[in-house]
Order: sequence, then structure tokens, then C-alpha cells
Amino acid sequence: MVSLKLFSWIDQRLREIFPRRQDEVFGGMRVLIIGDFFQLPPVMAKPLSVGMESAGARGYRRCELLRRV
Repeated sequence: MVSLKLFSWIDQRLREIFPRRQDEVFGGMRVLIIGDFFQLPPVMAKPLSVGMESAGARGYRRCELLRRV
């Protein structure tokens, strides 16, 4: 999983690269973020979101329960 620090660094660099749009998030660039809800959090860093893993796990368990019915 990507940490908040890395996303912050990416945002800062894109704002430097595109100075005309430095007031916009990620320098006005579109960033596609794809993730795996079961992925482990980053080591020694704060995760981007809290609770997403548990939300993914809950959804998986619900699917498993429906299969057993």
C-alpha cells in the first residue's frame, strides 16, 4: 500500500512540474489510483486510508456467507 508521505511527495513534485496549476491537487493532472483492499498497510508509514482493509474483508465475508446459503 502507498503511504500518505509518498502521495504527498507525488503531489508536491507534480505541482513543481506544472507551476501554472500549482494550486490544484497533483498539479491539475489526473491520477489513476487502483488498490487491493486485502493488501497490507505500508511498513513504518501511515496508510492512505484507515478501515479500507476491514471494509474489503467484510465484503468478502458476506460473499462467502451467501455462497454457503
